Amino acid sequence: MKRQGFQGSYDAVCDCVAPWRAPPDESPKLARCSQQCSADQLSWLAVQRPDRRRSDQEQMVTAVSALGSAWARGIELARQFAAALRREVALDLDEWIAAAVEDAPRELQRFAQGIRGDRQAVANALTSSWSNGPTEGHVNRLKLIKRQMYGRASFDLLRIRVLNAA
Repeated sequence: MKRQGFQGSYDAVCDCVAPWRAPPDESPKLARCSQQCSADQLSWLAVQRPDRRRSDQEQMVTAVSALGSAWARGIELARQFAAALRREVALDLDEWIAAAVEDAPRELQRFAQGIRGDRQAVANALTSSWSNGPTEGHVNRLKLIKRQMYGRASFDLLRIRVLNAA
């Protein structure tokens, strides 16, 4: 192409022809699913309560589950963890981590390994009724006010704005 006068880069050609070829290990079902929703959307659908999904969303989750046992197991493990966070079911965290590391998709394996690294905090979050959510909300509000004032005033004005907002 260069000999024929093409001035563009190798990356430009790759970007142009990429849609024409599918990766060899990607199935047609997965290709259709990836065209309909992003990975983030699919993750959300997987952990959402089934009664809150529309029929087309349920079909999407079912289609991904049909891609293989690892996909189905990954969706099931994600649902179990989400249900435990919503306090709908009790979860043996050690068994869940072992199952996720053993036979779930790579992304869920990495998530489970991260939980293993901070196991006690996650176990407390799943079992304790205490939450630092209100404290985090106040910290977030304070940071928002501080960002709005960035470079304009001193700590005294920030203090006055925070106290007036409360």
